Amino acid sequence: MCILGIFLSNTKHILYLISRESYFRSHRLALAREALAKGYRVSVCTVFQSHDSVLDLRHEGFHMIPLASSAGFFVIKVFKTWLELMGLFRRIRPDLVHTVALPLTLLGRIAAKRCAVPAVFSTLGGLGYAFTLDSNLSAWTRCQKACFRGLARLGFWMGNHPNAVLSVQNTADQNALYPMKCLLIQGSGVDIHTYIPRPFPPSPPIIVLCVTRLLREKGLFELAEAARILKHKAPTIKVILMGAVDAGNPSTLSVQQVLQWQEEGLLEWRGHCDTVAEAYAACHMAVLPSYREGMPKSLLEAASCGRPIVTTDVPGCRDVVIHGYNGLLVPMQDAVALAHAIETLAKDASMRQTFGASGRARVEAFFSDAIIQQKTFERIAELLA
Repeated sequence: MCILGIFLSNTKHILYLISRESYFRSHRLALAREALAKGYRVSVCTVFQSHDSVLDLRHEGFHMIPLASSAGFFVIKVFKTWLELMGLFRRIRPDLVHTVALPLTLLGRIAAKRCAVPAVFSTLGGLGYAFTLDSNLSAWTRCQKACFRGLARLGFWMGNHPNAVLSVQNTADQNALYPMKCLLIQGSGVDIHTYIPRPFPPSPPIIVLCVTRLLREKGLFELAEAARILKHKAPTIKVILMGAVDAGNPSTLSVQQVLQWQEEGLLEWRGHCDTVAEAYAACHMAVLPSYREGMPKSLLEAASCGRPIVTTDVPGCRDVVIHGYNGLLVPMQDAVALAHAIETLAKDASMRQTFGASGRARVEAFFSDAIIQQKTFERIAELLA
C-alpha cells in the first residue's frame, strides 16, 4: 500500500512501532493480522533484518516502514529516533500508534503528543533491564539503573497523551508504575493450534530446554551452575539452550561464554530456533531462571505444548506457573534450588504428565491468541471511537 493510498482511504489506520522485525513476528504478528482482518489499514515501523526479509509481510497487506537503527552516544541516539518518529507521524498521519516495549513507548508517546496523533496504545512486554534487580551488580550499575528508572518516569510524564492506554502484562509492573493507570493484558497471546501437546519423547536422557535471549537477567549463569551440579548427581539429564546473543543489550552474554559452558559439557547451545514447537515436542520440561519478565512467551509456548516448567518466583514467571500445579517455582539466583527442582521433575514421569496437562489447560483458559486479541481490540476500538 502506498503512502498516498493511506491519505485517500477513510479506513482507520494503525501504526505498529516496534524495535525489531523478529520481535514483531514472534509477539505481534498475530495481533496485526487480526487488525487487517477487522478492516484496519496497518503499517509497521521497525528495524528490518533485511529489505528482502519483509517481502512476505508486504504481500500480506502490511505497509512496512524501516526504522533507522541509530548509532552514536545514547543521548544522540534517543534524539535522532525521536526526530525520526516526529517526521513519520506527520508524514503518514496514523489514527492510532501502537507502541511496543519501553524505549519506543516513551519516545513514541512524546512524539505522538507533539504531532497530535489521535490515539496511542502502548504495550510493555516487561519493564526490562532498568527495573531488574540483581544482587551481583556493582554500585555503579545499580546507580545507572536507578537513573534509567527516573528517566522512564519522566518520559511517561512528558508523553501523557490525552487519549492513550498503557498496557502491562503482570500486576508487579502495574505496581512499579503506580500512580499511572495501567491496563492489564497478560501477554501477547499463544497460537494454541500450532503449539499443541505431543507425547513425551523416550528417556533417558531427560531433556531440559531453555529458550531465551542470551542475557544475564535470564538467569543463564545460574542455569549453567545448576547443570554443573546435575552433571554429577543426575548425568542422564541433558540441558539444551536455544537463543541468540542480543548485541544491543548491555547485559548480553558473549558467544565465548556460552561456548565455554558447552565445552565443559554443562549444556548444548543450539542458537536461534525458528521451530520452537518442535523443540518443545522433543523435550521433557522447560526451564527459565529469569530475574524478571513481563509475560514470558517461551514459557507460555511450553505450557501450550503440554510441558511442565521450572522457573523463578519473580514477576511474569509466577504469572505463568502456579507452583505444584503446572510447574515448580524456585528462588531467583539460587542454582542449588534450580538443580533440585529440575531433578525432582526428572525423576517423576507422572508429575511431568500432570503438570503438562494443567499448563495446557491454563493457556487455553487465559493466554490464547483469541483471548488476548479480544481484550486488546476492545480498548483499541474505544480509543479510535
